[in-house]
Amino acid sequence: QDIIAKNTGSSGYTFYVNAAGRLRLYLPPQPDVTGNTALLTGTWYHVAVTKIGTAVTFYVNGVYDGGGSGSAVVTQDTIDPRIGSDSPNGSWFNGKIDE
Repeated sequence: QDIIAKNTGSSGYTFYVNAAGRLRLYLPPQPDVTGNTALLTGTWYHVAVTKIGTAVTFYVNGVYDGGGSGSAVVTQDTIDPRIGSDSPNGSWFNGKIDE
């Protein structure tokens, strides 16, 4: 389930929760980087991801949750970011997103 995405499929990024409930960052053409914690349904979490250079780091409730290397460069473009959506595929985040 996408938390935020800004991509064309071949460039950009997608920060999402995978089927196992773990945070993932997709930075094509690199393999996904995955966090360690399986998030539980029905529970509020504060989640974040940072990318500094090639270092990708996940945080759950302000605590380090793993990371890895993502050498793909996130470039500036005119594509609008999508919050809670996997548009154009029509998939929506099944839950609530709040600032």
